[in-house]
Amino acid sequence: MELVRISANNLKVTLTEKELEDYGITVPEGDGEHYCGARHAVKKILEAVKKETGVDYCGERVFVRIYKGSDGGCELFISRTSRPEEKVRGCAVFRFDSVSSLIDACKSLPPYCASDAYTEGEAVFLLLPLADDASLAAARERGNKVDFLLAEEYVREHCKLICGENAVKRLGML
Repeated sequence: MELVRISANNLKVTLTEKELEDYGITVPEGDGEHYCGARHAVKKILEAVKKETGVDYCGERVFVRIYKGSDGGCELFISRTSRPEEKVRGCAVFRFDSVSSLIDACKSLPPYCASDAYTEGEAVFLLLPLADDASLAAARERGNKVDFLLAEEYVREHCKLICGENAVKRLGML
């Protein structure tokens, strides 16, 4: 593993073909492709970077770009992003089949609850705070609760934000 620290928040990691195999990384063939093991592999690489350099990106929000190398290896460009203060933390994630079904659900939810809405393909997601029992109960009646590990993180990282901060109030008015 070759490490080049570009700046305080940017790092270039070059991996050989053997290291790719060791970390379980499959380099995507085309632009925009990703695979499920990426998060775990990047965490392992960041831990190795910390051991070698003392630079601690572990637990940080990072943006990773991966490029196939000519020798069968790859180059990873890792950028630490600033973490804006998020108003909604510790959320339940609900999936809806369409924006219109999400809007219908928002009309029945208390308008004061903190919430964010995201989309990915045909799916629409609503993030609600875990502490708001009334909103959670109402959302369960109209949407499907997403119960997989790191669902909130996945939605925030991979889906497109369509309405932030108080999505329930904004969408409920439509």
